[in-house]
Amino acid sequence: MLDLVQLTFLSLVVGLSVTMLTNLGTTIYLHRSLAHKSLTLKTPLAFLCRLGLWLSTGIRPRQWVAVHRKHHVFTDQEGDPHSPVLLGWKKVQFMNVALYRRTANDASTVARYAKDIPRTKIDRLLFDHALLGLALGLGSLIAIFGPTCADKFAPKVDKIKILSSQKLFNSKNIDLITPRIIIEQIDLLEKEII
Repeated sequence: MLDLVQLTFLSLVVGLSVTMLTNLGTTIYLHRSLAHKSLTLKTPLAFLCRLGLWLSTGIRPRQWVAVHRKHHVFTDQEGDPHSPVLLGWKKVQFMNVALYRRTANDASTVARYAKDIPRTKIDRLLFDHALLGLALGLGSLIAIFGPTCADKFAPKVDKIKILSSQKLFNSKNIDLITPRIIIEQIDLLEKEII
């Protein structure tokens, strides 16, 4: 069993790896290949990039390209969807997802700036369902690395009572732990201490 330090390190490595792959997919696939057409990726690699981005961010390539191209057309002028000059650096950094979604959800923007990227059958079946991609991505991480388990993450201290659904109910469903059960467990702990 991994201790807290090992689990923290593993979590950091996994988190940084997913972030790095997502950034590479955005830079190479969405930005260079789709938005600027300055790079052509072979179909299997383009599909892997698209799949990875869908699982990690839920991004729809047509929308990302449309927002990016509109940004280039109106750079730092009225109409730029995320100009730090117009909106301020803090707002663009902290509200970027909201700014992106507002423009990406405008069908006329997508139709105008991403007309060369058609909506395919696989888009309609999978890739246009952002939350499905995110759920599958998160589910994959849980399947690979396991669900959160109190025994894995809790500090090893004698006086700390761990409320583990696994131990209490022989189930990994944390929703089984109710406020009533927490109070009962606190009462039991107090009796053990006294």
